[in-house]
This record gives sequence, structure tokens and C-alpha cells, in this order.
Amino acid sequence: MHFFWFAFLARKTVTRKAATPVCQATNDAKRTRLPTHGVTPKRTTHSMLPIDRTTAARRGFTLIEMTVIALLVGVVATLAAPRLFPDNDDVNDVPSRRQLAILRNGIEMYRAHAGFYPPANMLPEVMETLFHEPLASPVYSPLSGRSAVYYDLDRNVAQEVITQPNDEAGWAYKPANGTIKFNVSPRDVSANW
Repeated sequence: MHFFWFAFLARKTVTRKAATPVCQATNDAKRTRLPTHGVTPKRTTHSMLPIDRTTAARRGFTLIEMTVIALLVGVVATLAAPRLFPDNDDVNDVPSRRQLAILRNGIEMYRAHAGFYPPANMLPEVMETLFHEPLASPVYSPLSGRSAVYYDLDRNVAQEVITQPNDEAGWAYKPANGTIKFNVSPRDVSANW
């Protein structure tokens, strides 16, 4: 039964391929206006036109071609993404920056309530009152475990706190203007946070 079906399809394909030159010759004669020697070519309807399977199959992309294109786009995106979207923030810097922002907001809340910044030697007690927990040591890894505060007692309000990295304190605080930083060297990455 399968052999019969295959033979039927093969015969049908052969007849369609055989019809192609006749129709092509007729179309060429129409285009070039060659004399037909009194023979009128038959008009063909659309359903009688031969099917060219090679051009019909080439209208789209194969699955292999699409897979290769997707892989190439993925490789290009993988190589180009770090250059297009640089990630300047280290993952470890985010908690440290948040911790500084929370402490700065707490200092400003105290100033708004009391009218002045927390005085020297009182920052840990003020933060404990505001946040209902003791002043934590910095999350920043070089200073972890050092919860003491270095106080910059300079009265110049325009100048930020000057750190003392040799001191064992993890925080540097200036009561004159309420600035707080990590107690690190000015060349350290976190000095300008």
C-alpha cells in the first residue's frame, strides 16, 4: 500500500515538472511577442500553474537557521551587555550605602525635633532612642565589628567630617554640621559616600 502511494506521488510530481517548460515557453512567447505560427497558446488558470517546490520551500527559514541566528544574537548580547550597561556599584556597597543613609536620616530627624545635631559623645544613645536598637557597627567590610564613633570636634560648619582611619572607631561624626561617614582613609572608595 505504501509503495502504491509513493508511486502515485512520484508520478504526480513528474507530470507537474513536465508541464513547467510548456507554460514557461508560453509565458516567454507572450513577453517577447514571438510569432506563434498560427497556434494560439492555451490560457491557463491559476490552479493549472505548476508548483515549483524549491521556491516554495525557500520562502521561510529552517529551524537550524533560526537556531544559529538566535545563538549568534545571544553571543553578541553577552559580549556587548557589560559595555553597554556598566555596573559601577559593587553588590557589597549597597548595604553600606543604605546604612549610611539611615544614620543620616536619623541625625536629621533628631535635628528637626531638638533643633540641633546630636552632641559629641551622645550619638550612640540618640540612635538607640530613635531606632530602638544600639548603634550597629558598619556593614562595610574593612570596618565590621567596630561600632565606636570618632568625633570631629572642629566648629567649622562648612567643612565635612575629617576621618581618622588609624583610630579604632568605625564611624566618624562631626556634631557641628551632623555629617557622618565611615572612618576610612580619604583615598578609600567609601570616603565620598
